[in-house]
Amino acid sequence: AAILDDTAVITVSGYTVSLPDGFTRTDAEGSVIAAGGTLTFKPADPNYDYTVTVTVGGGEATTVSPDEDGIYTVPNVNGNVVVSSAKTPKTFTVTQGDDTTGAATATYQTDYTFELTPADGYVYNMAVTIGGKPYTGFTAKVNDDGTTTYTIPGADITGEIVINSNKQVKLPETYKVTFAGTGAGDATG
Repeated sequence: AAILDDTAVITVSGYTVSLPDGFTRTDAEGSVIAAGGTLTFKPADPNYDYTVTVTVGGGEATTVSPDEDGIYTVPNVNGNVVVSSAKTPKTFTVTQGDDTTGAATATYQTDYTFELTPADGYVYNMAVTIGGKPYTGFTAKVNDDGTTTYTIPGADITGEIVINSNKQVKLPETYKVTFAGTGAGDATG
C-alpha cells in the first residue's frame, strides 16, 4: 500500500445510541444519531419511576429527568450515547369507601387487598375506579366472620384507586300472607 497524501480528513456523520430494554426513541428509529442532533426517548411502561443516566462520548454520566410527557431529551449529541436506568414501581393513593379498610397506598405490580365489614341493616354494591376509570377486575372472597376480602391484581394498579361500597339501608322484607277459612278465627300462626 502506498500513502499518496499525508493528510486525512475524517468526517463524523453520526454516533451510536445504546438504550436500555424497555425504552424507545421518539426522535427517530435505529441506533445511530446525527452529529449535533437531539436524542429523545421514553420508557415503554410509564408505571415506573425511572432514574436515567446518560453518558455521551465516554464522558461523565449525567442524570436526565423527563418532561411532563415522560420524554427524556439529550441535546447536541457529540459522541456515542449510552443510556442506563433503574426503575421502581409507582405508588398510588387509595380512597376507602364506607365500612372498607385497607392500606392508604397501592403499588404497581403488587396485589392490593381491602376488606368490607358489613354493618347490620345495610346492603353494599362494591364499585372501584382506577385512574378515574371504572374497574371491575377485582375478586371477592367471603370470609367465615362475615367480612369480604377484595383483591386487585398488581398489574392493574396504574392510577389512584377510589373504592365506593355504595352502602344503602336494607329495605324491610315483606311477605304475602293468605288465609284459608271464612273469618279471622280461622287464622293461626
